[in-house]
Amino acid sequence: MWKKLLVLVSAIFLFSACEIPIHSSGTGEIEGPYIVESVLASGINDDGFPIGITDEFYPGGDVYLWILWDNYREYHQVNVVWLKPSGSIFVQDSIMTSGDGLKVTYFMIHLSQVSERGEWEAQVYLDNEFRRSLYFYVND
Repeated sequence: MWKKLLVLVSAIFLFSACEIPIHSSGTGEIEGPYIVESVLASGINDDGFPIGITDEFYPGGDVYLWILWDNYREYHQVNVVWLKPSGSIFVQDSIMTSGDGLKVTYFMIHLSQVSERGEWEAQVYLDNEFRRSLYFYVND
């Protein structure tokens, strides 16, 4: 009995001391641009940073989508599809831009007084590949 217990404890100790790699090959670097952070805000300051970060907006106001990318090299197309609560497209924005590492992009829509109330969605695409959705609310 004691021998079996000793073997079991030794095996647990041996396996817990082993380091198991998460990646068995490669450099571990992510290829291509990726989103580090993205927020919705009521404005962008003169330095290009979001102000008034929120997910609640009101008719007559502006909605800014601010995105911080990393590993942004060469030219890429960033698209944003703004969807109303009904699921229909409100507007599509697109920019072609280049960078060398970190890159900030931002987009803006203006909400009219008659904009639909409810949950809206902003879908972000890079070179026509979906990257992220952000949700916000338009309230009275």
